[in-house]
Amino acid sequence: MTRSLPSRPSLRFLREQAKDLLKAQHRKDPGACGVLRLLRRFREADDHKILTADVALHEVQFALAMDYGFKSWKDLKEHVAGLEEAAAPKSYGRLDEVFRGHCMKTDTFSLSVQAAAGLLGRPADYETVLVLSTNAFCLVLDEGEDCTAWWHMSGRDVCMDFVGRALGLEFRRLELPDVGMRPGLTDEQVAEITERTKAQIGPILRQELEDGIVLITAGGWQVTGGRHGFIPWCHWGVITSVGDDDICGATLTGHSLQGHWDTPMEYVSDVYAVRPARGAMDPPAAQAEALRLAAARIRGQDAPFRQVRLHFGLDGMDLWIRHMKQVESFCEPCRESSGSGWRCATSTANALTSGAETAARWLREQAEELQSDAGKLLAGAAEAYQRICKRLQPALSDGEAGYQSLIGDLDRQRAHAETVLLPIRDDLASAAEAIEKAIAST
Repeated sequence: MTRSLPSRPSLRFLREQAKDLLKAQHRKDPGACGVLRLLRRFREADDHKILTADVALHEVQFALAMDYGFKSWKDLKEHVAGLEEAAAPKSYGRLDEVFRGHCMKTDTFSLSVQAAAGLLGRPADYETVLVLSTNAFCLVLDEGEDCTAWWHMSGRDVCMDFVGRALGLEFRRLELPDVGMRPGLTDEQVAEITERTKAQIGPILRQELEDGIVLITAGGWQVTGGRHGFIPWCHWGVITSVGDDDICGATLTGHSLQGHWDTPMEYVSDVYAVRPARGAMDPPAAQAEALRLAAARIRGQDAPFRQVRLHFGLDGMDLWIRHMKQVESFCEPCRESSGSGWRCATSTANALTSGAETAARWLREQAEELQSDAGKLLAGAAEAYQRICKRLQPALSDGEAGYQSLIGDLDRQRAHAETVLLPIRDDLASAAEAIEKAIAST
């Protein structure tokens, strides 16, 4: 055995090392011969024979495992996997159960708050946080996001202060130096910013974690090439560790519904320190405030829902309708790259539907508790959200009415806007009106 494992080995490190060794053999680098000579067929071979032979990756992995003192690649992988598990922060182990969901249906801000609340002894379920954040009641669309697959991801934290008061949590935004991460940067620029993030921001985050603070972040994940595959850069998550050589976190990832405590980050955007507050709002008061904010979000006319780039509720529906009518294939960047933006339209509809399902359930629960005129009004609001889900079902199907079929045909897109999206806008307005009347009657 000539090699020793590093202090913090990873399966990703070993796989890359094996690939590098195979590349070295391909370019006839004599430095690869020492390890490959551990293979039985090369035991007595000279360098020339080894470097000109056809060698498979699994052979290199086997040789590498023996060089580390293991009998097989499988034994080496199992050993390192055990070390990785042992190195994971014990208090973050439960996050694997929290960070589960559909990439375009699940609100990762609410998941992150749920995770933080549980870690801090203020347990809350996902749907409760989704309601308190008001993200259940309608979309917010970012007019400045060029790809409509992601335009509903912004503004998820607009009611963070209220969420904190309701759950007994305190959120503090960290004052971090701007490392210069912007859209449209080259790979080299991103790599430079990653290094700058480690140098400037890493020590600040490390100190917060050492002080027992839970940190949630608005994104910055390594989108591709990470140890756990694709993950959207804009998903919220929990920062779990800051090592000497990287910044790692745990979050919902991609379409694989995975949750890992050591998902790598390339940069840090907005980070909030979370800790328990002295107390939480009285539940009836929190429910009443959630109703008020829900109606205000749908209307989108007052703070905090009136913003320059972000379109909440009815205003967001107007933007969606306008886009559906005017933009062939719904998403211009995706039309140019893949021929159609039907997945982007599906993403938007999925986000609205999943929130509407939660809103309908919660409003029905409130209606049953009240058993009064206010209860009847809230039941009517719940029915409006049920209608929204029903209206979007055909568009989310694989049939002729589905987005995969109709997106790209501008006439059909316009018909869809008139017959489906406009009625959904009316449903949202009806829900807001019913909620407002229910508040006024109590």
